[in-house]
Amino acid sequence: MFCGNCGKEINDGVTFCPECGAKTGITSSNNIEESKVYSRPKKINPKVKIAAIVLIIIAVLSVIGIKMINYIQSIPNDNEITLTANNIMNSAIASTDGEWLFYFEDDFLFREKLSNGKNKECINSTLSHGLVYYLGNKLYIGTLSKHLSMNIKGEDITDIPNSTWSQYKFQTDGKRIYIKSNDTDGISVQGVNGDKLKKISDIYADKILFNGEKLYVFSLADSINNQHNNYKGVTIIDTDGKNEKHILDFCPENFAFGGDKIFYTDKNDVLHSMNFDGSNQQQFNDILVGDGLNVYDDFVYFVDRESGNICKISESGESFIKILNACRSWHINITDDWIIYQNKDDSFNLYKMKLDGTENQPLYD
Repeated sequence: MFCGNCGKEINDGVTFCPECGAKTGITSSNNIEESKVYSRPKKINPKVKIAAIVLIIIAVLSVIGIKMINYIQSIPNDNEITLTANNIMNSAIASTDGEWLFYFEDDFLFREKLSNGKNKECINSTLSHGLVYYLGNKLYIGTLSKHLSMNIKGEDITDIPNSTWSQYKFQTDGKRIYIKSNDTDGISVQGVNGDKLKKISDIYADKILFNGEKLYVFSLADSINNQHNNYKGVTIIDTDGKNEKHILDFCPENFAFGGDKIFYTDKNDVLHSMNFDGSNQQQFNDILVGDGLNVYDDFVYFVDRESGNICKISESGESFIKILNACRSWHINITDDWIIYQNKDDSFNLYKMKLDGTENQPLYD
């Protein structure tokens, strides 16, 4: 190579010309390494770190919060459980989640807005007619052959395990299911997903009602497998099957839970009341009840046996009987502030009216 200053030929790789001392422009490998500039990592602002941590915590808590809300919504309160039991005794012909009214029209499951009857739509056309009740955050359907659950759009249909032929022998509090089916001997309890099936009682159940951490078991037969049925009538048991108490030696056609009493009819259709434990049984105002009895918000609603009209009277019996409609009626289901019933004078079609008897109208178009 040649020096750029004096033109003298010099050895390759030298930094300075040995003749004139000028720089040749070549940098030695040592100098190159020494001249490298190392960049230091930038420090993250502590405030940014804190903000990121807070966002992560909020995201985690949001997920946990949503799961907790869904769980809380899946657990019905005592009033919802009691009203469901009362409606089941009235064939559970309709139910509501507070916004939608659910019911069968022929073998099609419909929903419509509870307040005004608008937005009517069929949400299932494959089920056979059955009990309809909304509990927790699920819509339950009890057909003759099985029980199943779904969401309010008729989606996510799930068969309830062990629910074969359990139409009136099925109760849930949102955490557990109490059941008597052809798959089980006696009454059993299981998780809502059908897990952990456990027998709790030998009582042969024809109906199971749930109220206040007690099961009210109806058993119709005089004998079971050629053996005398010691439980014929109504028996109360705890949810673990313990503390049996036989309270009636027959199964009433009408039976409903009130605020602090049970209302039921005797073999002659006369209205009676008793405490939840079966004590203090007494006749109630010589009222004869036909095809329907329910209790809601301190009032007893019943179908008068003679006229077929729906009437109401206070639980205390101190108020006058008020007649709410003028047709022959069957079944009394109560959903929020509406009564849903079947009109015998109109081919047993479903009707609804307010609790005071106003706005009486058919559900069907």
